[in-house]
Amino acid sequence: MKRIYLLATMLLFMAGFTTANAQLYMVGDATPGGWTIENSTAMQQDGDAYTWTGNLKIGDFKFLTSNSDWLPCYVATENNKNVEQGVPMELVYRTSETEQSVPDFKFYVTVAAEYTMRVTLGENPTVTLTMQSEAAPVAIPTELYIIGNAAPGGWSLDNATQMTAGENNSFTWTGTMNADSELPDFKFITSRNFNPCYCAASADEAVVFDTPTALVYNDGSGNDFKFIIPETAEYTITVSFTTDGSGNAQGSMVISKKGAAETADVPDALYIVGNVSNWDPAQGIAMSYDEASKTFSYTGDLPDGQVKFLTSNVDWNPCYVAEGALTLISTDSEYALVERTSENEGTVPDYKFYFYSGNYTVTADFSGLKPVLKVSGTTNPFNIDYTSLCITGNFNNWTPQPMNQVAENVFEYTGEFPLGDANTFKFRWAKDWWPALVATAGAKTPCTVGGDNALVYMPQEQTDYDWQFFFDGDGQETKKYTIRVDLAAMTMTATEAPTAVNETGQALLQVSTNGNNIILSNVSGEYMVCNLLGEYVYGVAEDGETVSVNVSSKGIYVVNANGTARKVMVY
Repeated sequence: MKRIYLLATMLLFMAGFTTANAQLYMVGDATPGGWTIENSTAMQQDGDAYTWTGNLKIGDFKFLTSNSDWLPCYVATENNKNVEQGVPMELVYRTSETEQSVPDFKFYVTVAAEYTMRVTLGENPTVTLTMQSEAAPVAIPTELYIIGNAAPGGWSLDNATQMTAGENNSFTWTGTMNADSELPDFKFITSRNFNPCYCAASADEAVVFDTPTALVYNDGSGNDFKFIIPETAEYTITVSFTTDGSGNAQGSMVISKKGAAETADVPDALYIVGNVSNWDPAQGIAMSYDEASKTFSYTGDLPDGQVKFLTSNVDWNPCYVAEGALTLISTDSEYALVERTSENEGTVPDYKFYFYSGNYTVTADFSGLKPVLKVSGTTNPFNIDYTSLCITGNFNNWTPQPMNQVAENVFEYTGEFPLGDANTFKFRWAKDWWPALVATAGAKTPCTVGGDNALVYMPQEQTDYDWQFFFDGDGQETKKYTIRVDLAAMTMTATEAPTAVNETGQALLQVSTNGNNIILSNVSGEYMVCNLLGEYVYGVAEDGETVSVNVSSKGIYVVNANGTARKVMVY
């Protein structure tokens, strides 16, 4: 009985018994995962048959029964056996590297294309390939970005770190990569989309310094493996591309470590100075220092007003200020701290932090690469009217002009604005000058056209911070803009508005008021403004002219111009 059982076992083994093969994998240059065994491509099992559909490159391949062991495997009957489309090709079961009767022969794909592959195992195992469509070669990318936990922008597509394109299809970047996360990984993307991308050949692959490392192209169907950095430091990464025989891009990375990144310099002391100290450094609040965490902290009351942080209570410099703009502390969050010294005060503006009256915990953290301000206990005194908003400025003689609500918390206004920093504007509500929405980057802040402009909500009069926007220009010219304010995001965007025209191609009439003046924009030819008593003003305008008509009393007026009539209320 034992002899019969042993004989059956040997026969099954010699025939390549497959019912125990839980899976079958493709491996080789032609396959998506190349010759990296962990990247070998799994086929879908259906009894003794296995199928797969996808792109194969020009190159060789064979089959494995595991993605962790090279043996046993299925090979070809001759070396570099050219794939014959639609023709079953014999497979040979190989169990040993020393097995002379079964050499490690591979199949060879001569045309890069999308294929359907079917493997049938059993007594006479075969593989059949059918071409679905010839694949276009993978082109060398024109842009390359770094993304991941270790990258400066994390996993944000918008903040992905763009590399600099160089000669000979290369891309380079130098900067600090962060190893503070549990998995400090990264890969490369070719646009601000997650796929296609260039990945590591194996999962969590540790970078090898100053050595070319092959990148694996992934169109979204392959393994999404990443590289891992060992520590926070400054790195230089260079990625170079060539093409293989079928025209497919082949990427290679070289990464060098420039040196361990240093933490921010820690001052000997730190004081909160501002409205809380009547702007007297000697009355500044001394913050408590903790050596272990490299932090200065203060818990207590702060009044309405601005603060910055001095390193001494007898001198204004060095100090730490807000980055980029007046920074409103309205949420528990982290805020960048920028060192300002006597040497750099010409290039580092003296922007402050604005606190509303309340009890706070304020921490200045110097443990990282750059110091940050951490605030908790914030109160939000905003009692914003989200249903109305006005725009006011030189363009309308500072008369509040109601904006149109176009969505929840979103308001728009379109009109002509005089250019130049002598012609400013801001936002307020109809009842009074305060509260108001003001600019954040100076008393006269140039308005970025097409991008977001930060707004600050001032609940009460702050003459020092009545900062306003203007459009660049020589002061003699006007341009038409659409202003859009998002109260939830506290941002304003401005876009240049095209002049609207009617079906005859004539500019559409725009009507607004400014006190007892009715402003007509885009007027061409004759115009007339009359009230319900029959009193009227008549005139003739040049093509596209803006006309101001002074009226004697409040009430409803009818404007006739450009072949149309409009009603307007003067109040």
